[in-house]
Amino acid sequence: MVNSKLKNKVALITGANKVLGLEMSRQLGQHGLTILIAARNLEAAKTAATNLHNEGVSAVAIALDITDSTQIQSAFQEISDTFGKLDILINNAGVFLDGDWLISNATSVSINIIQQTFNTNFFGLVELTQVLLPLILNSPSGRNCQYV
Repeated sequence: MVNSKLKNKVALITGANKVLGLEMSRQLGQHGLTILIAARNLEAAKTAATNLHNEGVSAVAIALDITDSTQIQSAFQEISDTFGKLDILINNAGVFLDGDWLISNATSVSINIIQQTFNTNFFGLVELTQVLLPLILNSPSGRNCQYV
């Protein structure tokens, strides 16, 4: 059911080509939002966007590896050029690189796995949020909440 208040809203969802990200995309899209399906693999994003489009959702595929500053800048430029704003950002992308985390601790998991995990699950989403903030502030409902 399309919500007229949401009809012209644009949402970027990272990791939107599968599972939780895909379902969030579907449900928000069913309310009339345009969904930017962000994924590391552009072909996977295109497949998800096509499937959602076939369900009546306005979905656009976008290549975005949140650990790649160049792709983050490209995403910013694409969103800026096409929409001029971003109403909703859902940082859903994340990794779980080593099942040993379940039975291990920081003394037994390799530093490389820890760095890759934090680069994706923390630093990447912070960088993406910082870069996209001007587009969020271009939205009529955009806010920059700062705590002092």
